[in-house]
Amino acid sequence: MGKYGKFLVGGIIGVAIGILIAPKSGKETRAFIKEKAQAYMDNADVMAHNARDKAVELYSTASDYAGDATIQLKEKIEAARGKLSDVAAKDVPPAATPSPTAPPVAPKAAPTAPPAPKA
Repeated sequence: MGKYGKFLVGGIIGVAIGILIAPKSGKETRAFIKEKAQAYMDNADVMAHNARDKAVELYSTASDYAGDATIQLKEKIEAARGKLSDVAAKDVPPAATPSPTAPPVAPKAAPTAPPAPKA
């Protein structure tokens, strides 16, 4: 429970105790209760308005932050793709890329060692 909730509960308890021990007439007590209830309703409206404003502010800040982070991430991805394409272009010589019409080339056989002399 936040500090406003505790304040509200404390106020309600205080009003209840005040009503029970106050030497006022019924008409005065009803007017007092009505006045206090209106004050709490006004306070609740102000707190709700403040909470809504804070929520809008937090949403806007989070939205801006997420947008900035998304832009930065896209830039980093594009930079990484550029680096990968540069590396791939340097690593593969043009003659090593097979032509789509060229027949497949069989791998060369590994040289074999001559048999060892028998002792």
